[in-house]
Amino acid sequence: GLTVEGNSPDVQAALYSWLSLPYGVSVYTGVRWVNDLPTQNVPSYWAVDLNLQWQITAGLEASARIENVNDASHLEFGEGREIERGYLLGLEWTF
Repeated sequence: GLTVEGNSPDVQAALYSWLSLPYGVSVYTGVRWVNDLPTQNVPSYWAVDLNLQWQITAGLEASARIENVNDASHLEFGEGREIERGYLLGLEWTF
């Protein structure tokens, strides 16, 4: 039959922070911890994300983001699929 217990973490914790700085710059940090998934052989893990944004003008914003700063990769699901560190650059123009 279908086993549900152990497929979802029984404990999770997260802390997110947003800081507005001068000159239209802001910094976001997110830290989360997820308990293990025993039926999928996934150990518990920490994940840290960082984001830097700059509001250049009223309609133009640049951003740089790093996901999974603290680890090159970690398992989040079974079957050996790992979530790797990610780097994203963004430029948003609104009018």
